[in-house]
Amino acid sequence: MTLIVSPETEERAQMGQAVAQNLWEDSQKTLPLAHLALEYVAEQALRDGVSACARPTDLEHLPGYNFEQYCLEIKALRFSDALWREAQQRYQLIFGTQLCHWVGAFTRTPAGEKAYEVFTSSRYQTLCQIQAMTDC
Repeated sequence: MTLIVSPETEERAQMGQAVAQNLWEDSQKTLPLAHLALEYVAEQALRDGVSACARPTDLEHLPGYNFEQYCLEIKALRFSDALWREAQQRYQLIFGTQLCHWVGAFTRTPAGEKAYEVFTSSRYQTLCQIQAMTDC
């Protein structure tokens, strides 16, 4: 799974023009499940006021959801520092992932930052393993 960049975005980048918006739009087209997952946890975190985490089973209601496809997309989005930073700026939240299947959103409050620390801890990483998943 890779991000497909439009010719317009590539051309703008080659000309030295700003491309953040174009790249974001390209990623929405290429990685729709990842974007839906971020939107889902963002809404939950803002409603909660602190944080929200989603396991794969929490995302089954998303249109076109497929576990394997979702894992590939969230990993592709997460591996782009530019896109991850853009998501955090757009939602004004801190996002985190565990492996390639759990995603979390955290408010920029002391409680949200503490929840992020817990979510990204070694202990939590160990506890979120899925037995049958060995290659994501």
